[in-house]
Amino acid sequence: MRVWYSLYDRLLHPDVLEIAFKKVKSSNGAPGIDGQSCKGFALNRSENIAELLGELRTKAYRPSPVKRVEIERPDGGIRLIGIPTVRDRVVQQALKMAIEPIFDAGFHSGSYGYRPNRSAHGAIAEATARMREEGLEYVVDMDLSIRIKAKLKAITRRNTPVNLAKVIRDLNPVLRGFVNYFRVANCKTELKKLMSWLRRRLRAIQMTLWKKPQKLHRRLRQLGCKGEFKRIKMASWRNASCQLAHMAMPNRWFNEIGLYPADQVETGTLSPLSRG
Repeated sequence: MRVWYSLYDRLLHPDVLEIAFKKVKSSNGAPGIDGQSCKGFALNRSENIAELLGELRTKAYRPSPVKRVEIERPDGGIRLIGIPTVRDRVVQQALKMAIEPIFDAGFHSGSYGYRPNRSAHGAIAEATARMREEGLEYVVDMDLSIRIKAKLKAITRRNTPVNLAKVIRDLNPVLRGFVNYFRVANCKTELKKLMSWLRRRLRAIQMTLWKKPQKLHRRLRQLGCKGEFKRIKMASWRNASCQLAHMAMPNRWFNEIGLYPADQVETGTLSPLSRG
């Protein structure tokens, strides 16, 4: 095993901090708690770099508190993020430049998470290519479906006080974003399962809003259904998948009222993979 010494010394060069600042500036992030922007830092770049370098050399450098910012989520929730100051981001970038090549060299060739020049799309391409070349039929299912289900479940609570149209408006950006990112995979079957589950949750919401079975029956008669209908418990999760619920709210009805048809999107749109 190779042992590295004195990595801290790698930060103590003005050229390193200059390169780090260029990388920070290219991302054009928001100012931190001190209010200084990348543009403001650049106005006195040489002095700011020299000041940082002096603090690092004397080990007097101390990071500033992180600015907390609330970002609205597509599902209506709030996401808290932390924004460091520009000078702290320069130091972080310089540190990343020093240690990333060391740690990255030890990662498995099939590892794609949080690595330079790699992405989820690359992982899917790699898995697809290996399945074709080696005659494989299965891949390990990761937690992607669990994550999207958690988001969708939060939007489609049965006790939601809003109507179904509002729920669908909140759902669509989440569905569209998820599908557009992962459609490169051959995930048609999984999307069908996901949408079947989601439509059941939407039926459960509508039945809960109707409250009484008479409103369900009225809906069925409006659709031209004849005969007597069974009185069912409207707040039952089980009944959200019963025949009456499907008759009153068929799959095509959800398309008509604007639900993003994730299970009708073309999948497996994978670009050719170049592998060394």
